[in-house]
Amino acid sequence: MTVGRRHEMLMGERENPRFEVQWPVSFSGPGVAGGGLVSCLSISGCTVVSEEPVTPGTFLSLHIHLPEQYVPLAIDVAEVRWATDTQFGVEFRTLRAQEQERLRRIVDALKRSH
Repeated sequence: MTVGRRHEMLMGERENPRFEVQWPVSFSGPGVAGGGLVSCLSISGCTVVSEEPVTPGTFLSLHIHLPEQYVPLAIDVAEVRWATDTQFGVEFRTLRAQEQERLRRIVDALKRSH
């Protein structure tokens, strides 16, 4: 990665567009379980607002409760990339093919509505 490209990434440019949402989420991992709200979603990850403390590097499973859908979107493995007192960001690592397709459809719908 060139210095200029690295600077662009640090300044907030993202490879995948992110969309503001307010969807309930539950999560669990080694020694941690909780819930919160997904506040930002992309095809590759999301931001979670939660009072539950998590540590960068932790692997979690997520269940994102989507509007008007009975079955939550299941992310089998998501890695916590950063965390503050009230929110954290995860990168999606492992999704079943069916869930990956659901996520793609959700993000496509968000793109059309924005």
